[in-house]
Amino acid sequence: MSVTIKPYSDSKKPHLKFVVHYPSEKGTARKRGFFKTKQAAKDFANEKEIEFKNVGTAASALTDALKMEALRCNRELALYHRTLTDAVTYYVDYLKATEKSEHINKLLIDFHESMEIAGKSAAYLNDLKSRLRKFENAFGDRYASEITTRLAEDWIFQLKVGNLSKNHYRRVLSAFFSYCERLGYCAHNPITKIPKVKVKPSTTEIFTPTEMQKMLSASDGDIRAYLAICAFAGLRDAEAKRLEWKNIRWESEKIDLSKAQTKTAQRRLVNMESNLIEWLTPYRLETGPICKPNFIKRLNNFKKLIANPKKQKYPVSWKKNGLRHSFASYHLEYCQDAGKTALELGHNDSGIVFKHYREFVSKTDAKKWWNIAPTKKNNLIKIAK
Repeated sequence: MSVTIKPYSDSKKPHLKFVVHYPSEKGTARKRGFFKTKQAAKDFANEKEIEFKNVGTAASALTDALKMEALRCNRELALYHRTLTDAVTYYVDYLKATEKSEHINKLLIDFHESMEIAGKSAAYLNDLKSRLRKFENAFGDRYASEITTRLAEDWIFQLKVGNLSKNHYRRVLSAFFSYCERLGYCAHNPITKIPKVKVKPSTTEIFTPTEMQKMLSASDGDIRAYLAICAFAGLRDAEAKRLEWKNIRWESEKIDLSKAQTKTAQRRLVNMESNLIEWLTPYRLETGPICKPNFIKRLNNFKKLIANPKKQKYPVSWKKNGLRHSFASYHLEYCQDAGKTALELGHNDSGIVFKHYREFVSKTDAKKWWNIAPTKKNNLIKIAK
């Protein structure tokens, strides 16, 4: 099929005088182009003749094996309504991404360093390291660009942890792949399309005034100080463990938490109620960290012993986040001011208090809670050093 030029006339398009007939790309049909002048038509016809000549030369260079391969691939792609061009474009993009990408284990080191430079807290960095270590064990030798949404989703959902923890892993991985995407190590963040796992609301557990009195009377040293601070000042577990005695402002009766000590990386001043001051007064001359070396092991031993019915006449079961939840519940009932309670807890929104912390308590129990004070008689639990 050749390229031809013919005169053209149309009353609706009087400005067009010539038409060029030329073969389609597949060579199975004819196409047309319209022009005002004969010279413009000739120029276009020459371009098309050169183009089809080059295509014909290239096509003749294809081996029979390559032609058969193209036919087979085209047939398989047709089942998915895709063409060879689609397949090549997709794979070339993948190769470009892989060429610039890096292995997961190398990028995790860089990511952790970038978080340190960004001033993230030690607790946040430890959480990153702990969760990402598992991911590294599974995919450390893979390129970041190789991790698909399906691959990451399957890994998260098969983790033998609770749904809340799965969401935490999803959050950490999303932060990591956002870093990779920003630096061009992967085309997109594969985690963003993974849905969060539905978490059933957990029951807020709190200690009774009797249980709290028993625990404080059975403890001493840094364990007693820790229990009193969390129960009567509402500090988070990690915040209390980072405290030093210099953070206790005796003159203003406040606990001064620095940016490095709070979860939100913002300084916070917490009021010290009168009973908390009573519990901490014996330690007024103490210096250094409130929680001494091996505190976590000793606290865990205390929890087991205080809950052991064989060793305690009235055992106390430890409640996860029970100290902070107790503070919130008793504080809110006692002061009747959700905004004030939220401020003490370090929240900007009082709605969080009702959603996550509050448990029903009576006015009588609230009054008892804020009157828990040291007594002359203690029933100390001996904890192995």
